[in-house]
This record gives sequence, C-alpha cells and structure tokens, in this order.
Amino acid sequence: MTKATRAQYTIEFKQEAVRMVESGQSIAAAARSLGVVEQTLYNWVKAKREGRLKGPASSRAVSVEQMGTGAPLRDLTQFFHFSQR
Repeated sequence: MTKATRAQYTIEFKQEAVRMVESGQSIAAAARSLGVVEQTLYNWVKAKREGRLKGPASSRAVSVEQMGTGAPLRDLTQFFHFSQR
C-alpha cells in the first residue's frame, strides 16, 4: 500500500476560495464547487481573518487554473498526477 499524499494548493487558489465565501457564497457551496473539504476552506477563511493565510512551500501545488473555473470537480486525482510530473 502506498502512502497517500496531501493536496497542496497555491496561495492564489486559497485566496480565490476565500473571496467566494466573502462574496456571500456559503462555505459548503464554495467547497463543493472547488472540490475541497469544507473544513479546509473554513480553515483558510479563518487564517485570512487572522492574517496568516499562506501558500505551500512546494512547487507541486495545485493552482486555480488546474482546478478549473469553479465547475464541480469529480476526480481530483488527475490534478494530483499532473502536479507531480
């Protein structure tokens, strides 16, 4: 069995996700449309409010362009495989 890797997101992706929530979209709806877990998005919103929202230290992060333009994502594995090349 292989070790699962955690998704890493760019700061731009996190900021865009937080903007969706700040513009009135619910955390649940924004998370669903972006293909992230609600708790993750909640943590990003909280971090932004506290001034500590940061991007990953790795270059293997998933960008906004790789995630799409807000359309629901069915299978994130294609993005993880893409970002590992």
